[in-house]
Amino acid sequence: MPSMLLRVSWYLLLLLACAPAWHRQAWAQQSVSEHDMKAAYILNFIQFVEWPTDSPGGAKDWSLCVSAFSPLVRPLHALHGKEAPNGQQVRVRLFDPGNAQECRMLVLQGTDLERPTQQLLHGRRGVLTLSDDPTALRAGVMIGLVEQGGRIVFDVDNTAANRAGLTISSRLLRLARTVR
Repeated sequence: MPSMLLRVSWYLLLLLACAPAWHRQAWAQQSVSEHDMKAAYILNFIQFVEWPTDSPGGAKDWSLCVSAFSPLVRPLHALHGKEAPNGQQVRVRLFDPGNAQECRMLVLQGTDLERPTQQLLHGRRGVLTLSDDPTALRAGVMIGLVEQGGRIVFDVDNTAANRAGLTISSRLLRLARTVR
């Protein structure tokens, strides 16, 4: 009986010792949501775009405005207060056409892509527009994010970015699925 008890004890100890490894493996296999991944892309785009010196927003903070209709609202708001790749603090707020002049990046969706908003933004200096709406590039948005085959890819309208005084790095343009 003592040997049986000893064997069971060893098995339990072995099981407990391996449990954290199983837990780590299960955690590593969890996938990041599509929207969380798109938010990470948006944050990293900051380091690949050169803004004009007279671009909107303060020198201390990085203002990112997101449409209330966008499925990216929650993951982008999770970035609020984080440090951007350029060292500035990210400030996320809901997009309002009245405060568009304060935003360096605008994440648009749905009705934001309709003509009145686009007219407001057309030629707005120093504002990068992004969306994960499939019709976004046709509506004048500069970067469109899409999921394709389990990966996030993006398209760039470099002409629209240049009109806004933005220079998108050739490194980012090489990674884009398409560039106009």
